[in-house]
Amino acid sequence: MKKQILILSISFCFISFANAQWQQTNYSFGGYIFPNCMATNGTDVYVSNDSSGVYRTTDNGNTWSAVNNGFPTDPNVEALAINGSYIFAGVTISDNGLYLSTNNGSTWTQLTNGLPSVNFYPSVIAISGSNIFVGKGSIGTSSGTRIYLSTNNGSSWVAVNTGLPANDNISSLAISGTNIFAGTEHNGIYLSTNNGSNWTSVNGTVFFGDDITAIGVKNSNIFASSSSSNSQGVYLSTNNGSSWAAANTGIAYGQYFLVYAFATSGSNIFAGGYGWGGNVVYLSTNNGSSWIDVSSGLPAYSGNSIQSLVTNVSDFIYR
Repeated sequence: MKKQILILSISFCFISFANAQWQQTNYSFGGYIFPNCMATNGTDVYVSNDSSGVYRTTDNGNTWSAVNNGFPTDPNVEALAINGSYIFAGVTISDNGLYLSTNNGSTWTQLTNGLPSVNFYPSVIAISGSNIFVGKGSIGTSSGTRIYLSTNNGSSWVAVNTGLPANDNISSLAISGTNIFAGTEHNGIYLSTNNGSNWTSVNGTVFFGDDITAIGVKNSNIFASSSSSNSQGVYLSTNNGSSWAAANTGIAYGQYFLVYAFATSGSNIFAGGYGWGGNVVYLSTNNGSSWIDVSSGLPAYSGNSIQSLVTNVSDFIYR
């Protein structure tokens, strides 16, 4: 179960990340925050939860305002992504839960052209240039694996599922150049090199049958984690998923570190989740060859876990 935890921020002005200290912001709206529920646009940070919609801060978390006009009442928003002035949100409702805002969240419009009319719960959104990919998450009926693509900022959508396993849910989406990676709940990781027209399994000897909890991309380095006992921890592929190797050096919990989120900033990659005994954020400055713990100031584990990591121009924020 994905539990509620605090939002904190960290300034990148620290010379040594090992001495960095997390600080709590003034977000106080409750609800669970899922792995894909934070997005940034310049200095603006958007956060959504499972009971009261989307909130926005323009001052690094000192103040927050609700931006929910156009959503259903008490919306469960499970995904956020931004493409220029376009903000996409995945909402759990009985028909089709994909919404768009073009005015910083002030108003939202439901997107329908080419999308299913029932049981479509978008929980992962990935954007590369003019290509926007949306994946069906784990809530609702398993009526077929579903990834949809829009090349016109949501005006229309087409299904791009060829090669994906039937009746699975999409848990992660990540893009590296022309390569799109999709993590599933029961069948590991899939790769498309042609904008989703076809997908192939890229599990190597690691992720077969696994629930992928997070995929991160830094240049040509692909990082992944799953909740299956045989592949917990951080794994790295440098050949677009053809092979994977454990990348846990410096991680105290080793293979028992369950990652829910990756984030990058310059040469830095962060992995957030929990291990035995606590919430943890790790930092690597050498493409995953080694990691250091940058968790100072985070709350102790109490049935909660770090779900999301994002970066903006001045701060690093997690929920």
